[in-house]
Amino acid sequence: MTEGTVRTIAFPCHQDTRGWLAVFEAAELPFIFQRMFAISGVPEGSQRGAHAHKKCHQLLIAVAGTVEVSHDTGAESGVTVLDNPNVGLHLPPLTWASETYVTAGAVLIVFASHTFDADDYIDDPGEFGRLAASR
Repeated sequence: MTEGTVRTIAFPCHQDTRGWLAVFEAAELPFIFQRMFAISGVPEGSQRGAHAHKKCHQLLIAVAGTVEVSHDTGAESGVTVLDNPNVGLHLPPLTWASETYVTAGAVLIVFASHTFDADDYIDDPGEFGRLAASR
């Protein structure tokens, strides 16, 4: 896997009459995570994100509902639908991403390789394009 490759990662999931149990082992992630956060209460059809990170890797998992993730590394772009709590989307550094909350009640959890650092965010598409092109 190259530094700029966006990919999905499937995690073990166990189902019985009591429901589903998705298992996330830190050793299975393509990075060591320092932070985890959850995003919920986003109105149906609304978008969040619209930025990239200089150094931070992220793994996005929709633990409830459906979230559509548009992603662009400068070399490749795509859209990934997250609607299964045992599948995550790895966004390496220098990946521009926007998340559209397709269903009401969707919950997205994010594992991040770094603690919060405002200087790591790239909010300007032009700056992202320049950095991605120089990669």
